[in-house]
Amino acid sequence: MKVKQKVFLALAVLAFAGCANTQNALPNGTCGVSTAQKCEMKNELTGVYKTTLPCADCDGIEATLILKDDKRFSYIMTYENQQKYTDNQSGVYSVAGDILTTENLYKEKQMYKIVNGALKMLDSQGDEVSGELAEFYTFKKIR
Repeated sequence: MKVKQKVFLALAVLAFAGCANTQNALPNGTCGVSTAQKCEMKNELTGVYKTTLPCADCDGIEATLILKDDKRFSYIMTYENQQKYTDNQSGVYSVAGDILTTENLYKEKQMYKIVNGALKMLDSQGDEVSGELAEFYTFKKIR
């Protein structure tokens, strides 16, 4: 084999070897269309989400959900009434398909549907909240 052919063959092998594992080697912050489920939307999901939940005996509950890179979350609820009361929770979260599930330190779970960069809080059966107040159960990403 001539030297030029050997060099060309070596370069071709290296080029193909470099492409062999590109399915799993995505740049940080990106998820390919075919691998969206596999990358667990980690970089797209982490951040701060907010909404104001309805409240029967107050002006509303300012709810903030913080999803961290290490699969941990913080959930802060501030009840808007004369005596501002704040409840803080924390725990872990997981993603299966388009459903994000949080589990606090007391093993209580809450599910959210991932929709266009927002999180729709689901009821205890895993169904979307419906009715005239449904829009208040959508957490929008602010950071």
